[in-house]
Amino acid sequence: MEYNYPHRKGTVEKCIFCPEHLRVGKLPACAATCKMGAIYFGDQFEDAVSNGKGETIQFTKIAKRGAGIRLMEELGTEPRVYYLPPSSRKYPAPDEKAQAEMAAMSH
Repeated sequence: MEYNYPHRKGTVEKCIFCPEHLRVGKLPACAATCKMGAIYFGDQFEDAVSNGKGETIQFTKIAKRGAGIRLMEELGTEPRVYYLPPSSRKYPAPDEKAQAEMAAMSH
């Protein structure tokens, strides 16, 4: 694994977005393993973000939904990580989704 400084066990560190995954064209682990597809990763300038479910959408489209925030933006550091609300505000839990699929198949 790559780190931008020596890694210390038991210390919380800033995320560097899994450069070893990005180098081989994969999503960072957080986006790739999110079962609900809620974490998107991409490039603001390419205007495309993707999630672990293989969905790719325009960054500007989801950013325009409103209510997105950038942490400590008021410090003038122009953070590049956006926290965007879900469009439906509720994602089904993995077991709820499985139950709904099983119910649909039994009818």
